[in-house]
Amino acid sequence: MSAALGIVLASSCAQQGAPPGGPEDLRPPIVIRTVPDTFELLRTLDGSIRFEFDERISERPSSGTFDNAVIISPRTGEVVVGHSSRSLTVELVGGFPGLIWYIV
Repeated sequence: MSAALGIVLASSCAQQGAPPGGPEDLRPPIVIRTVPDTFELLRTLDGSIRFEFDERISERPSSGTFDNAVIISPRTGEVVVGHSSRSLTVELVGGFPGLIWYIV
């Protein structure tokens, strides 16, 4: 009888497993701020463009690299993309020459 009780108690112990999570997040991160500001007119920009998001962005894009995921038009130099948990920085080697309208 005690053996049967031991089997019942052993089988009712906690089982290891991942904790249940919430629903899957299917919404992509939303840009909440850009530096310089959207449509801001600058004579030149020697620094970087920064995009800040409302939530963490993936450290790995769905395909390729961040450098290939960002398009600058017109492309006047090599594009360098950096990232942190909630932001992307985009630079052109040599800076962004003035008097040109860029689309990033």
